[in-house]
Amino acid sequence: MAYPANGDGSLGAPETVINWTEDFAGSVISGITFDADGKMYVATQTRTPVYVIDPVGGTYDGGDISLLYPVLLDQKIVSMNWESGGYMAYIGEDSEGTRNIFRLKMLPQPSPSYIP
Repeated sequence: MAYPANGDGSLGAPETVINWTEDFAGSVISGITFDADGKMYVATQTRTPVYVIDPVGGTYDGGDISLLYPVLLDQKIVSMNWESGGYMAYIGEDSEGTRNIFRLKMLPQPSPSYIP
C-alpha cells in the first residue's frame, strides 16, 4: 500500500501498488478494466490470463488477488472490456494464433471452476 501526500502534507487515501515486473515475471499486461464494484481485472498474455484485484476489499499484500475462471480461461487475452449487465467481452488467442471473441456473464460470487 502507498499513501500519497496531500497538498497540506497529510496522507491521502491508501493506494494499491503492485510491482508487476517482480511479482508476475513473464506476464505481459494486455488490458485493464474495472467492474461497478471497483474490482480491477488485469488481462495478460499467459495461460492464466485474467487476474482479479480487489483494492477496496483489502490490500494486495493481504492476498486480495485471484484468477478469473482459471479452468475456463486458458487463452491469452488480446483485448477485453467490461460491459453493462455484468458481462465481460474479450478477444482470446489460442496457441495456434486463432483469435475468438467471447462474451462472459460474470457471477457475483463465482466458483473458480465454474463453467457457464
